Amino acid sequence: MWASRLAVAALAVAVATVLLTYVGLALFAAPAADDSCYAVEARTLGFLPAHAAWYRNWSGRYTATLLLSAFGLTDIERTYALLGVGAVLSTVLAMLALVVAVASDRLGWGWTCLSAGVLAALYLAGLPDVPQTIYWAAGSLTYQVGNVGLILLAAVLVCRERYALPAVLRWLLWLAGGALVVLVQGTNDVTMLLTTFLLAGGALCSPCAPGGTAQDSGEASSSSRSSRGACPGSPLETSPVPRR
Repeated sequence: MWASRLAVAALAVAVATVLLTYVGLALFAAPAADDSCYAVEARTLGFLPAHAAWYRNWSGRYTATLLLSAFGLTDIERTYALLGVGAVLSTVLAMLALVVAVASDRLGWGWTCLSAGVLAALYLAGLPDVPQTIYWAAGSLTYQVGNVGLILLAAVLVCRERYALPAVLRWLLWLAGGALVVLVQGTNDVTMLLTTFLLAGGALCSPCAPGGTAQDSGEASSSSRSSRGACPGSPLETSPVPRR
């Protein structure tokens, strides 16, 4: 008992140390390379004209150029470290949302937070280039925003398909998912493709998911009893044989 508790405590301390290290390193980040270009363009042309100019002449990544133009209007010398801190914290929160969506309340709050921290630490440690993905503004707002948005989109889709939610909440999840799709598709090309594959896979699996048609019509329990494992509404669904 005590050994397992000590192991869990040691894991929690290790995860917290790793994440706090990434947050601390963000305090030493400074503007470089394209950061000044985006700032000068935004301050010279204005927010929306600068964004339009980048979109027409440089890149179709509308979310990234929009965020970079908005960031260029700030005092980047003073606000630059906040991007790295925000990138790390948003990664942890996105992993937390994913764990909650998958496990619900089965793990308990402590294990849920620890699982999210472990996933976030593994993700950050596995990045091929941490400085450019987390601490460089152009990289962070282009790639990390897309990665976080994709994780949140996966969490939304899991909630939408797994749980029997009220109609209002399901519509809110649809709106949140649509907003995330628009956001993520405009960050970078790789995340755009991953989002397309995720949505295609969700569309193919949705009719057989526990949160599919049966939950929408409020007939989940009766369908699950009568189908004996078949998907609601599928040809394999059977009905009880009447007694003679």
